[in-house]
Amino acid sequence: MKNIICNSEKSSDLKSLLDDKLKNLNWPYISPEDYEKAINENEKIALIDVRKSLDCCFVGINHPKVDVYSIPLNNLLSEICEVPLDDYDKIICICVGGPKSAVAASVIQFFGYQNCYFLGGGLNGLVKISNLTDHGDI
Repeated sequence: MKNIICNSEKSSDLKSLLDDKLKNLNWPYISPEDYEKAINENEKIALIDVRKSLDCCFVGINHPKVDVYSIPLNNLLSEICEVPLDDYDKIICICVGGPKSAVAASVIQFFGYQNCYFLGGGLNGLVKISNLTDHGDI
């Protein structure tokens, strides 16, 4: 039997299938469109990039309602206490595609922050929102 995960022709189909399944699970999910809406409605947002610190591309970006934190997933439990989570309307975790940020958001929700979500599609989903990236907003 051929491994469909390793079949390059099927990999995009598999990613699509997994994305659909993730949306239907009870994950703390926010779509890129809802993220954009939250920014446009001036909600105060903590954006937590859970990739390795060297990969974080948001540090230094200035947005009046979005504070960016680089906390790699493996450091989440030791570093999340440094983020004033109570100050935010929404806490959004992000990685490249979504899986690491889904874990991070679930952990943060476990500690009582039901306003914490992972950005569906991760950085790839964010890039698809042209009016955010065209204007340099995050």
